[in-house]
Amino acid sequence: MLRGSALAGIGILGLLAVAKPAPVQAAAITYTETAIATGRFGSLTGYFTNAVVTITLTSDTATVNGPAGSHQTNVGVTTISVSGMGTGTFMDPTSVSENPSSYPIAGINDLFRSTIILATASPSFAAYDLKTSIGPISGLAYYQPGFVYSTTSGLFELDSVATSTFTAVTAPEPTSCVLMCTALLAAAARRRLQSEVEAA
Repeated sequence: MLRGSALAGIGILGLLAVAKPAPVQAAAITYTETAIATGRFGSLTGYFTNAVVTITLTSDTATVNGPAGSHQTNVGVTTISVSGMGTGTFMDPTSVSENPSSYPIAGINDLFRSTIILATASPSFAAYDLKTSIGPISGLAYYQPGFVYSTTSGLFELDSVATSTFTAVTAPEPTSCVLMCTALLAAAARRRLQSEVEAA
C-alpha cells in the first residue's frame, strides 16, 4: 500500500510530465564599459590620470529596440566609477547601443546630447543583439574627448582612452530557477518513493 508521501511524489512526477515549459521571459541585464583613462571627475579640479573607469548601465532585455541584425538600443540607468575618486549616476538619459555595420561597435551613450560616452569597437559585435551575455570584449575605444557630462557626483570628462572593454551579463530568469527547484523536488520524491517501495 502506498503512503501519503509516496502519493505526493507520484503527483509531482505527474505534474512534471504534463507541464509545459514557460516561455522565455525578459531578464535583467547589466552592460559595462571599462577602460584605463585620463580625464576629470567630480569637481572642476578633480583630474585623474591612468585610472580605472567603469561605466555601468542596468536595464532589461525586454526593452531592447530595433530589429535583430541592425542598429539596436536599450535604455537604462547608468553609473560611473573612477578608481580613487568615487561613484556617481549620469543625470541625462542614457542607453547602450550596438551597430553591426562594417565596423561593429557597442557602448554606452548620452541620449540627451546624442553622444557616445564610451564604446568598444570589435568584430565580435557583428552578430550581437543586446539581449544576451557577452564578453569581456576589448577593442579600440570610442568617446568624445573633452566632452563634459553631468553626474550626481559632479562633472565627468574623458580626455584620453586607448582601449576599452565591453561586457554584458544577464541575471538568471526566475522561470529557470523554478524549473530547477521543481526538478530537484521531483528527484527527491522519486528517491523517497523507491525507498518506501523497497521497504514494503
